[in-house]
Amino acid sequence: MDNENRLTVVWVFQVVKRYLIGIILAGVVGGGIVYGVSRLVLKKQYTVESALLVSSDKSLSLAAQLAGQGANEKIVTTYKDIIIQPAILNTVSDELAVKYGYNLSLSELSRKIVVRNKPNSQVFTIQVTDHDARRAQRIDNEVARTFKAKIGDIMSVQGVTILGYASVPKRPSGPNYQLLTLVGVFFSFLFALAFAFIREQMDRTIKHSTYISDTLGLINLGNINISQKVMTLKGYKQTQHEKMK
Repeated sequence: MDNENRLTVVWVFQVVKRYLIGIILAGVVGGGIVYGVSRLVLKKQYTVESALLVSSDKSLSLAAQLAGQGANEKIVTTYKDIIIQPAILNTVSDELAVKYGYNLSLSELSRKIVVRNKPNSQVFTIQVTDHDARRAQRIDNEVARTFKAKIGDIMSVQGVTILGYASVPKRPSGPNYQLLTLVGVFFSFLFALAFAFIREQMDRTIKHSTYISDTLGLINLGNINISQKVMTLKGYKQTQHEKMK
């Protein structure tokens, strides 16, 4: 059993060694194709973020504020749903059209917005992702300002404070071209390896004389040398004619 496993491992290494150049070329070509297609098809994405705080009533005692803090943490979850509702996004869409000339529908805005909150915290963030860095910043800040101005009319809360406005990012958040390229190289390697093993399994030619004795159990009677030079009938006659001279 151990001998069979050893032979299998040896066979695998032999196949890899035989097709090593092809496997490497496949990985390079596959990675290059994925990188090129990604650059041409996938647009750069920029993500910005603003931070907001659910305010507590300062006139209350410390115990009351701590008790209210737990309720405010639950309210943050509700805020996440309110921000992407028409009550907020309608105003955001109108303001963006007037100020910057952006014509964005409510569905387009909602797809760009992600609201996150940290556990045991009254702070939550509004993230906006867009292929234009400046537009992402303007959308994010407009959502934050509109939410702060309108939340008092929607819910009975003490208030919301904007801790930090979004700034224009200098680097894109995605796509990760390096990661996509590595994935392309990896799967190209796998495809090339699979092709090499399948081809070896389908190849029934005898590549070494030891196969006759070790695998088939037959006696090797010897080797026959085959000349690669084949003489045509015309060449044979010409040779014989030259010998007769």
